[in-house]
Amino acid sequence: MTINVIDTPGLFDISTGIDFVGKEIVRCIDLAKDGIHAVLVVFSVRTHFLEEEEAALHSLRTLFGSKIINYMIVVFTGGDELEDNDETLEDYLGRDCPQPLKVTFASLYLCAVGYT
Repeated sequence: MTINVIDTPGLFDISTGIDFVGKEIVRCIDLAKDGIHAVLVVFSVRTHFLEEEEAALHSLRTLFGSKIINYMIVVFTGGDELEDNDETLEDYLGRDCPQPLKVTFASLYLCAVGYT
């Protein structure tokens, strides 16, 4: 069995230029031509959610269809910071998460990891 891990740094960062983003999208789709088993989406609890995060998740749904959400695993780094502040991931999401992301996250498996 072969496992392909496709890293997409800056894939949805429009400041890199539309040509770059377009080429990266084509490259990622080509690399995933045999199918997708999981999409790992990583956020940090050390930063606030921006429109870019919402746009990235929307773009994934646009590119791969609405069922892509069934393959998503969302990981939050910086869990140790939450722990230091006696907070849970649910506390953080309740405080800093925009409503559209809350709706998306409600149907996903979420994980917070520390010491990252």
